[in-house]
Amino acid sequence: MVRFRLGREEDSRAPVEGWPPPVDSEGIWAIPLGDRNYRIENVPWFAQGTAFGDVVSAVEFEGNRWVMNGMAWSGHLTVRVACPDPSAVLEKFADLGVRGESAAPFGIAALDIPPDADLHAVVARLRAGGYDYEEACVTDEWRGL
Repeated sequence: MVRFRLGREEDSRAPVEGWPPPVDSEGIWAIPLGDRNYRIENVPWFAQGTAFGDVVSAVEFEGNRWVMNGMAWSGHLTVRVACPDPSAVLEKFADLGVRGESAAPFGIAALDIPPDADLHAVVARLRAGGYDYEEACVTDEWRGL
């Protein structure tokens, strides 16, 4: 597991209220690749700018492996949906090849959008569903849709 420090406000602390929920760090499953490099093995619930399969560099500090920087992007996108039933959201996108992680206590479905996904279809479904979503790790192509 590697940990990401989360800073979302000017003073580098997580927000005390609102969405996403207030958290200071996130632990994410990762496979060691050697030389302090790790491949992310699940979809981040809170960390910005990272996605499933990305390779990151981390250092050991106080019993945790803290991510220092990203090294290689996997091509996957991460979009988080705020919702009362994250499992239902994951089911709505499964037929598009999108999988994800449910963070039910936080009311979040973290979507993992693979490189070969039909981005037009994913965005259309997000908009049609009226979902409140956050673009945590997306491309210029995604932003242009």
